[in-house]
Parts: sequence; structure tokens; C-alpha cells
Amino acid sequence: MFIRAYFRASTQEQDAKRVEDDLKKFAVDRAWKIASTYTENVSGATLQRPELFRLLADCQPGDILLVEQIDRLTRLTLEDWDRLRAEITKREVLIVSLDLPTSWMMMASVRDDIQRRIFRAINDMMLDVMAAVARKDYEDRWRRQRQGIDVAKQAGVYRGRPEDTKRNEAIMAMLRKGKDLGEHSSCHPLLQFNACPARQTGKRTELMPIRPQHRWLYPIDWPQLTDMIRFKRAAGRCEQCHRPHGKTVTHLGDGRWWCEETSRWKDGRGRLLRLRTPLPCSLSRQE
Repeated sequence: MFIRAYFRASTQEQDAKRVEDDLKKFAVDRAWKIASTYTENVSGATLQRPELFRLLADCQPGDILLVEQIDRLTRLTLEDWDRLRAEITKREVLIVSLDLPTSWMMMASVRDDIQRRIFRAINDMMLDVMAAVARKDYEDRWRRQRQGIDVAKQAGVYRGRPEDTKRNEAIMAMLRKGKDLGEHSSCHPLLQFNACPARQTGKRTELMPIRPQHRWLYPIDWPQLTDMIRFKRAAGRCEQCHRPHGKTVTHLGDGRWWCEETSRWKDGRGRLLRLRTPLPCSLSRQE
């Protein structure tokens, strides 16, 4: 059995590991040892949390997921919380929270089957209650924030978040040069962000192209899986034809396409062809 600590904060400005000493003290007082820690700065109201799912992937049956409070684990809707709970239950991972004493009972090593079942039922009920309270707190905060913004707008004093013109200019300059933002965001100081706002206007859309009625057909960590497959394993290319994702390529209509990187024609499986004809202007282009 391993104990894995999970730290989460909603924004990059917040210190997610501010309670690390409290969790370590909690573990030491019970003669436990924290095997690993997982930290991320992301909203608890979304399931797109790579570190949480990395923690679950590392877990073996019987391992402990240790958190400061239940709201560090979830501010999810009922539907998403049920999905997360089902994933945790399937992996046989136990949740222990500093603010939920009933979860401490799950660590007792000596108890019969009746006690285990009673404690588990009580703990599961308390987890659901505290998850609902965490969600209500999130919605109340959001509602009060919107009310404050509406009042400020009516008074004519609301300005909103100022535009980061320096960052956006750097983004557009890279786009004009045809550079891939995903490859440079980790090393460029101005590109630590989601590139969507600079390339579109209006409300942001979900990055996961799954219709709401089909979400149940996909695993809970689908965003992390598709990111790993498309951009790490496949290096941003189709694994069948090797065409780059999200870019316009010139093709002949029969599977053959022009690779600008090698200045060669390739077939439908990404293999180089002997055809060396220069690109005619009349060739069609497709995404």
C-alpha cells in the first residue's frame, strides 16, 4: 500500500503546495509515509486534470489518495463526480481527507468484514455530502462574482481583465511565420497559456470534440489520453498517413500529398515517393 498526496489550486497565482507540511505531519502522526506527491493548478470543476489521472494510473489496489479537503479533489457536477468516483472505485483506491475523520477509519488494519462494510458505507455517504457542499460553494462564488460584475457594469466602472498585448503580438508573429505554438509554449516566456483566445473570439469552446450525449462512451481521462497519443506518441501527425494535424497540405486526390518538410511527395501511409514533380498551382488543398 502506498500513500499518494494530491495538491491542487485553481489558478497559477495560488500556491497548490501550501498545505504540504500539514499533510506530512498528518502522515507522520499515524506512522505513515507519503510515497509520492502530485501537484497541479487547475479548476476543481473540471475533469481535465492530468496530474490527478496520473496519480490514479500509478495507483495499485489498496493505495491511499490523500488530500487536505474534499474540495481539493472535486468541485464537480453530480454527473462528473459520479464518473470520478466510479473510476476511483474501479481502481480500488481509498480517499483520505484531513477534514473528513470518517475517512481515517478506512486505514484501520484490524477489523472484521461487518465493520469494514459499515465504515465504507458511512464514508461514502460523507464523501458525497462534502462533494455536494464543495460544488454548491463553487456555484455560490460564481453567482456572487457575476452579480458584482453586473453591478460594476451598470455603474460604468467595470473594465474587465486587461488585454495582454505583448503576449498576443508574440502569438500572432509566430502564427504568421507558420510555427507550431505547441512546440514553443514550454520554452517561450510569453507563451505559457492556452493559445485559443488569440486565434478566436467570443466564448471559449471545449477542447474535447465529444458531443454531450456521447460522453459516457469515452473514458474519464479521454483528454489526457488523446493529448498523449496525438502530440507525444504521434508527434502531432496522423499515425496512418503521417499528415500533420491542423495544417493545410497539397494533395493529388488519391492519397498522395506533398510534405513541405522534406519537399517530397508521400503516399497514403506517409512513405516517400519517387515522384519529384514540382507543385502545380492548380492542385487542390485540404485540411
